[in-house]
Amino acid sequence: MRQATAILLIGVTLTVGLPLVSGLGVVDVSAAETLVVDQDGTAEYRSIQTAIDDASAGETVEIRPGTYAETIVVDKNITVAAPDGATLDGSGLDDSPTAVTLGNDDFDEAEDVPPTIRGLTITRYQTGIESTTDGDWVVRDVTIRIVQQEGISAGSSSGDWIVSDSEVIATGFAGIDAGENGEWLIEDTVVRRADSDGIDARSTFDDWTIRNMSVQDSITSVDASDSDGNWVIEHSSLHDGIDTENSNGDWEIRQSLIRAHSFDVPISAVNTLGEWRIGQSIIDEKSDDGTVLDAEDAVAEGRATDNWWGTPAGPDEKACVGNVDCSNPLTTRPSDVGYNPNGQDGSSTQLQVDVDASDLPGDGTESNPYKISNASELQAMEDDLTANYELLSNLNASKTAQWNDQRGFDPVGEDPFDEGSSVAFSGSLDGNGFTITGLTIDRSTSAVGLFGATSKEALLTDISL
Repeated sequence: MRQATAILLIGVTLTVGLPLVSGLGVVDVSAAETLVVDQDGTAEYRSIQTAIDDASAGETVEIRPGTYAETIVVDKNITVAAPDGATLDGSGLDDSPTAVTLGNDDFDEAEDVPPTIRGLTITRYQTGIESTTDGDWVVRDVTIRIVQQEGISAGSSSGDWIVSDSEVIATGFAGIDAGENGEWLIEDTVVRRADSDGIDARSTFDDWTIRNMSVQDSITSVDASDSDGNWVIEHSSLHDGIDTENSNGDWEIRQSLIRAHSFDVPISAVNTLGEWRIGQSIIDEKSDDGTVLDAEDAVAEGRATDNWWGTPAGPDEKACVGNVDCSNPLTTRPSDVGYNPNGQDGSSTQLQVDVDASDLPGDGTESNPYKISNASELQAMEDDLTANYELLSNLNASKTAQWNDQRGFDPVGEDPFDEGSSVAFSGSLDGNGFTITGLTIDRSTSAVGLFGATSKEALLTDISL
């Protein structure tokens, strides 16, 4: 794997090595044939789709590093993998509705195939990955950025599926649309800046699990309203609340961080029919009227005991509404809660702490910018791309080499579809003469640096890397 120290430039291309991991419904391909794709003509195939068409069940299509302007349909039991990273970029295509279709691209004739997708970066399509298959499927180590609709859509799928070790950033609709059918698992995954729900699990019929996940800057982190199956959320950070209204199944949330930056209340359990529990979690934000958990008209009494409510005194009389028990609050804030992409226990010196820009000292205005004193706080600039920031000291960012499965720091701001998009960084960063050292980025995207993209309004002053 190559590794480089990031500089304050846009347009440097780095490569990330990603391991191949066997998954749900996939044949062990260790002894099967591998069909190699390289756009420079040094391999057997230049086109990913041509290699897929020639592949047989159990084989692997390996994509070498590069940027590929095509859409692909994976309608057989194969693995499509980019072990050293590769990008599907739809910006130059006249018609680029879906980057990767799993199963037959005719929605009326979904095929029973269990493909696996690994290691790709997908950007500038209408939809990143869409499943139309009746079979099982797996998505691992995939990054989806800047798509006009869903990052991943399972709306036309009925098989079981897994999404793991992935990022979905800047989507026009839901980050991940879970559809209604099939059991599923999302783990070790980050969803940010979805213009709708982070995870749309409305009206799901089957059981599902979310584990080790962070969702923020969406309308609702997880919308499980009207769901019928049983489900669990654990070790996750839900910065925009969760809606379980009218759900019929049993559910549990444990060891998670639940906030409500966008949603009315952190947790809505209105009119729920099943049994439910929230425990060993942090619930430390309120709606404008003081409500934290709304369980009005819940048929079974909900259990929200053993949680941290922001103070040792626990929730006040306005915090818990309806048929719910919020007694026995935790008197100290638990540490092993929520999801940081590099671990939970805090024992590693390389741990990335998930910091919100709103938690930094200051208020982000020109007169009182947010204060940054470590690498995790530097990464928090991605939470508010219009705010003002300043460094308080020299900053050693060498620990970023171990972040995000060794992919390093996530560049702040994304290349927008249209001029003036809020995706680019348009705020300010005053370095106050200080230096950032050791900032490491090891990725296969073209926009690599402390900032991935800045607008003409951005102001960067007196900073050295």
